[in-house]
Amino acid sequence: CMDRFRILSADKATILLDIGSKLSKIGFIGENSPRVICYTPSALFSLDTFVEDKPINTQIALASALSDDKSVERRLEDFLQQIFYRELMVNSKDKAVFVCENISLPRKFYELVAKVLFTKFLVAKIFFVPALSLPLYLTGLQTGIVVECGFVCTQIAPFYEGFPLTRALKNVRASGAALTEKLRELLVEDNPDKKPSFFLQRLLDEIEAKYITVPTRRQIDEYMKDEATIQEMRAKVYEYHSSGKAVKISYLTRLLATTALFGDVDNDEPNIAYAFCQSLAQTDINCVRKVCRNVILSGGCAMLKGFVKRFRTEVVDFLTGRPEFERLRHLKDEIRVKSLNFFSSTLVWVGASASGSLIGVDRFMVTSATYTAAEGKLPLLMSDFLFEYEREKVQRLHEDTEKTLA
Repeated sequence: CMDRFRILSADKATILLDIGSKLSKIGFIGENSPRVICYTPSALFSLDTFVEDKPINTQIALASALSDDKSVERRLEDFLQQIFYRELMVNSKDKAVFVCENISLPRKFYELVAKVLFTKFLVAKIFFVPALSLPLYLTGLQTGIVVECGFVCTQIAPFYEGFPLTRALKNVRASGAALTEKLRELLVEDNPDKKPSFFLQRLLDEIEAKYITVPTRRQIDEYMKDEATIQEMRAKVYEYHSSGKAVKISYLTRLLATTALFGDVDNDEPNIAYAFCQSLAQTDINCVRKVCRNVILSGGCAMLKGFVKRFRTEVVDFLTGRPEFERLRHLKDEIRVKSLNFFSSTLVWVGASASGSLIGVDRFMVTSATYTAAEGKLPLLMSDFLFEYEREKVQRLHEDTEKTLA
C-alpha cells in the first residue's frame, strides 16, 4: 500500500471531484470511470429528507447546512482527507484538481471547496467546470439538451453549438429526494408496524435499485381502474430482508413510487417530461429541431428500469395533446434519446474526465498564486458567465431561505 501511495503521490495525474448532494464520484482525469463512488457525508449537507418522523424541504435543509461556514469547512476537510489518503491513496500537494460545479448549489459552497483545497491540501490549481454541460461531451456533438436528474432537483439545459440557452433552462422538483419521500410514504402503508424513520436513505436506495420500475401512464390507468384491482395489487407483496428485518413491498408501491417523477400536471404535480417540453417551448424556434435530436438523460433516477420509455412516451403525449405545445407538435418524431456506454449516474464525471484531457484547459484554472493574490477570494468562474441568471436566482433563493430560518 505504501509503495502504491508513493507512486500515485509522484504522479502528475489530475484529480477529479464530483461532490453531489447525495453521492460523490472521485477519480482521475483521463479514466473512463470513477475510482470511488460513495455517499456524501450527511453531516456535510444535512440533506436527510426525514427528521423526527417529519419530511423536510431539501432546499431549506441545504441552506441551513451551509449557513455555518466553519462547520461545513471542517466537515469538508475531513471528507476530502478520507478520499485522498484512504480511497485514492494519493498526496494532493502540488496537484491540479477538477471540480464539477453544480449550479443548484450556492457559490459559497465552492468558495469553501477552494479554500480547503488551497490552504489545507496545498493543491497547485483548480478548475471549476459547469456540471450541466459535461454529459454533452460524450455524444461528440455541441448541440443537444441535457436532463440531469439529481437528488435535490432535476435540471434541464439545452445547448446550441456549445452555448447554453439559459432562457430555456428549467429546474423541477421531480428528483431523487421526491422519489425517496414517495417511496417512504408507500412503504409505511405496506409496513404499519414500522415507523417512517426506519426507512433510512441507504435502505430506500437498495429497494429502488432492486424493485422499483417506471410504468407507463397507460399501465397505471389499467391497474388503478377499480378498487378491487387496487386491493389485489396491495395484497401481492414481496419481502426484502435488511439487517435481519423483513420489509414488505407491495406491487402497488412498485407501481406508484415513480409518480413523484412523472406527476399529474393538471394537479400542479412536478413532471420531468412536462418540464422538458416547457424547455423546448422556450428554445429558439430556429434551433429547437436540432436540439431535441440529441437528448441526454443523466443522473441516478434515469437508471430506473422503464424511465427512458416513460419519458419518451410522455413527451410525445404532451407535444401532441396539450394546447400550450401546439406549435411543437411537428417535433414528436424528432425526439432522439442518446444511448451512451456509461452509467447515467456517472455521465457528469465521465464527461469531465473527457473534457479535462483536452489541450488548453490549463488557462481556465485558478492557480494557488492567483487565489493568494486575491486574498482568498475566488475569481469569476465559467458558470458565472454561462449561467449568470440561474446563478443569481439560486443565490437569491438561498439568501431568502437563510432569512426565513433566522
